[in-house]
Amino acid sequence: MDKLGLNERQIKAFALMVNENKTFTINNYLNCFEISRVTASKDLNKLESLNLINKVKKGRSYIYYVK
Repeated sequence: MDKLGLNERQIKAFALMVNENKTFTINNYLNCFEISRVTASKDLNKLESLNLINKVKKGRSYIYYVK
């Protein structure tokens, strides 16, 4: 995962998604890691751009999950 340029939060979030079938929205990601909305969005978008996770629109937000 380090070779992909992921930070510790992204690695931990991906591990939670794989090992515990956890899904994230921007809000619960930022609350889980105590970071800003912008940082949460960047983190999740990076995971998505690497094709590690998908997102689906639900209501006014997106749910991020492992493929």
